[in-house]
Amino acid sequence: MADLLNNLGNREAMLLMYLADELSRSEKAEVDGMLRTDPALRQTLESLRSLHDGTFAALAELDDAIPVVRAESAVRRTVREMKRHQVELSARPAPTPAAPARRGLPAWAYPIAGAAAVFFLFLGLWGVGVIDFTPRSIPASEDMREQVAREESMRIVSDLASTLQPPRDSMEEVEDHLRDLQGLEEEANALML
Repeated sequence: MADLLNNLGNREAMLLMYLADELSRSEKAEVDGMLRTDPALRQTLESLRSLHDGTFAALAELDDAIPVVRAESAVRRTVREMKRHQVELSARPAPTPAAPARRGLPAWAYPIAGAAAVFFLFLGLWGVGVIDFTPRSIPASEDMREQVAREESMRIVSDLASTLQPPRDSMEEVEDHLRDLQGLEEEANALML
């Protein structure tokens, strides 16, 4: 019993367990022995017993004042309320989805902003030197240069020949045209070299 008193911490807790009939037979016999020898403990037990009986009497009065609902009627009423609630839910119109939030910019601004971003990205990469837009010259052979010069001079001569009108009057005009063409051909060859 000494262990019980040590675990409970005070004598009132032990007496409350005695009143609630929660002690074993040996512990109950020990508490009975303590009550016979200690009048203060008996007086504490009597005050706790009167509080205990008064509490249970008040609870019994409350139980008598509030009528107890029979279980069958409570179940019927609950089922009836559940059906009524389901009917109300099915009678409600379906909720309409909320309109999507309007974006801050008009739709045409997004492609323009994307193009500007790409432009500035390439501009930045070009400025840093990651991208190089300068054309690289391909070394050409001497024969290739001569062929390109001949083709260019022939193009110039054919363009000039198409703009000139055939001479009608005299042989002198024909010779003047030939001299002009030769001069243009020489200029073209000089440019190509």
